[in-house]
Amino acid sequence: MYHVLLISEDRLFLKKIYPLLEDESRFCIHVVPFSMDAAASFKKFHVDAVIMDTTLFIPYESILNELKDCQWNYSIILISSQNKSIPKEKNIYVVEKNNISKEIFMDFFDRIFGEKKQNWQADETIFINWNGTNSILLNYETYHLVYMRSFENKEVFNQKSVQLFAETISSYAKINIVFAKDKEFFILLPRQNLKSEFNFAHLTQDAFSVFGSKAALLYDSSINRKKILSECSLMKKMSAYSYFFNGKSFSIQDLNTKNIVIEEKILHAQCQPLLQALLYADTESAVHIVRELYFKTIRQYLNFETLEYIRLQLNFFYKLFTKEIIDFNFSCLEEEIEFILNTSLFKNRGKALSVNLIKSVINIYNSFQTNISLEGIAHLLERNKIYLNRIYKENFDLTILDTLQYLRLEHAKFYLAHTKLKVAQIADATGFSDIGYFSKFFHHETGLTALDYRNHFSKQSYRDN
Repeated sequence: MYHVLLISEDRLFLKKIYPLLEDESRFCIHVVPFSMDAAASFKKFHVDAVIMDTTLFIPYESILNELKDCQWNYSIILISSQNKSIPKEKNIYVVEKNNISKEIFMDFFDRIFGEKKQNWQADETIFINWNGTNSILLNYETYHLVYMRSFENKEVFNQKSVQLFAETISSYAKINIVFAKDKEFFILLPRQNLKSEFNFAHLTQDAFSVFGSKAALLYDSSINRKKILSECSLMKKMSAYSYFFNGKSFSIQDLNTKNIVIEEKILHAQCQPLLQALLYADTESAVHIVRELYFKTIRQYLNFETLEYIRLQLNFFYKLFTKEIIDFNFSCLEEEIEFILNTSLFKNRGKALSVNLIKSVINIYNSFQTNISLEGIAHLLERNKIYLNRIYKENFDLTILDTLQYLRLEHAKFYLAHTKLKVAQIADATGFSDIGYFSKFFHHETGLTALDYRNHFSKQSYRDN
């Protein structure tokens, strides 16, 4: 199956030429009536041949320049008038508009695709490292890569289910299995075997019908065999992002577009209303805010740094109100949010705390990165520091100093794992005015130096799991 892009702003011409190209056994035709969409469509469908009408006012030269950035082999047939000057390049063919016929097009395609096949390398066994070394024989030029992870509490990708899936999609695709075991499934789809009705939405629907909808599907389209190993390595790293989209499918391109780190001050501002709701025992608002954080902020940006920052704040709230923290070890985002909302923190919070306690906690939360202290908070609230610290500890089982040190330490861990800030900058950013004291405190609390912690818990660990 070859993908052909037909570009013309003359709709009458499109109606005339399209029937000449109809051959569903050989071609999948993509019609582009506006030249501005040409390059995007070319890349999206990984087109093998372009037919471009240059007889109207169409900036075909600029389109040709845009296509040169693409790395795969393709050919171009330019529809031209007799007086049109056409660039002479190896992959460009010219047909005069008055001489168009089905025979001419088929002759061109036979020549183009015949040359394409001759340029293919011989069959080659590729060794792909995916949970161990897996060998696979590749005999086509271009592939789609498809990865699935199941969140069922059982083995899903067994021999029987994989065979059923292959049979289900056999009408439009063949599969080459790289890895299928337990809860992971990784396959290659030879693009030349795909029928015209193939699309990833259809594939996702069939995959979920066989393996269950409690799964995530990630794909990478139109990968040249020469790049298979590097793209498989990328797919392996990106597979960790399936955590975010249970019941959905995403492309590598989608992830690259969405994977944006939000500024800390914005995330902090989004988390503060949750803390206030908990302090005022407004459970309904607290539950609503958590859902917004997870299903809008986290899912919108698909970013582990964002997820970890919100987890950090949640664990502070848990430690403050329940004296416990959560071990965030869930299989998917939905499982995580379901667990959180069923804990005691979001069940019958009781009465709101006193105004002095609420103001104390909010001041600590917003100012822990400064040189704020018990004395400063007591002065701000016009209360005796010993009295304030006593009622604080009675309610939270923590002193104000305990709370400040907890927040400073946890944020320092976050910066070490997820930023490139230097240790001195992190000490300053977390309220430690003296780097020597910070280093001793950090080592005492974690058993590691700051640099050892960074090397151990860097953000890269997500992609290497």
